[in-house]
Amino acid sequence: SKESKPDLPKIITSGTNLCIPKGHAWWLGKELSSIEDAIETTKSLILKGVSHIKIMATGGIITEGAEPGSPELSPIFIKAICDEATKYNIHVVSHAQGEVGILNSLENGVSYIEHGFEITEKIAVLFNERAATLTPTFSAVNSIINNIDKVPTFMKQKLIPQVKKHKDSFKLA
Repeated sequence: SKESKPDLPKIITSGTNLCIPKGHAWWLGKELSSIEDAIETTKSLILKGVSHIKIMATGGIITEGAEPGSPELSPIFIKAICDEATKYNIHVVSHAQGEVGILNSLENGVSYIEHGFEITEKIAVLFNERAATLTPTFSAVNSIINNIDKVPTFMKQKLIPQVKKHKDSFKLA
């Protein structure tokens, strides 16, 4: 007789994130030096068995000197990564908080946006046209807020202005 298996969560793996030199979360990821490097790194991660590729399209809260809304990976890098991933039927996930980074991501083949602090009407339409998914990551923001007395000053200064934008963007999406 077959044993019934419980419904378990699906784990989505991306391996290391792809970012610009000294960009958001650079210490956790692979700093890309060229388009060729972006393509080769994407292919290498896929051949190692990742189910998704994660890119850092904008700065973020936790990296000192990286601003949450500022674009980091350029559209040409994003397109090259997405094109390579598509060859293997792999989706790209983009850490994108600001409007330009979100647009750059969606316009160049990204399937999933994490955070999405600055979603506009135009971006909401693009999400629908591209059948893209937003992961608003309220838990990440709430984790920082709930431990605000323990986080560095630079993180507090960057997070506070983003909270309302984050909630408003989610409502629009």
